Amino acid sequence: SFPEIYQKNTFYNLNHPTDSKDNLFNMSTTTSNSTPSTIIKFCRAQGPNGWLSNFSKHQILLGGYTWPSSEHYYQAQKFAGSIKEEIIRTASTPGKAKKLGNDTTDGVPLRHDWPNVKEYVMYDALKAKFTQHVILREKLLETGEAI
Repeated sequence: SFPEIYQKNTFYNLNHPTDSKDNLFNMSTTTSNSTPSTIIKFCRAQGPNGWLSNFSKHQILLGGYTWPSSEHYYQAQKFAGSIKEEIIRTASTPGKAKKLGNDTTDGVPLRHDWPNVKEYVMYDALKAKFTQHVILREKLLETGEAI
């Protein structure tokens, strides 16, 4: 089940799946007939499968705010409720958002529950990306059982 602190997060009013964390994040690497799945590789937003990247510039709407990318949202949630959240949200690129999110030298503390909620934050970001962008959702569904 989801951590209690995250379930009570009323500021973002996020909808979470009812599945357990184990069911959400454990994915088989084989198809039903035990044949290895097709592996879809991507490492850059500009590459052939770049639309899968968190750096792809597909805006998402979460918590009443528009986020330039899922990377912006993910990195900003490390500092939810602080001024740094907004600084990351308005970063000019996903790379800059990541750099800001990984910077711990500025005195802004990482949210105390981050280790417990980070996968759920990513789930919310990806759910928003693939439900708010119909073309991306269709492309994702076309991948079938690929990993």
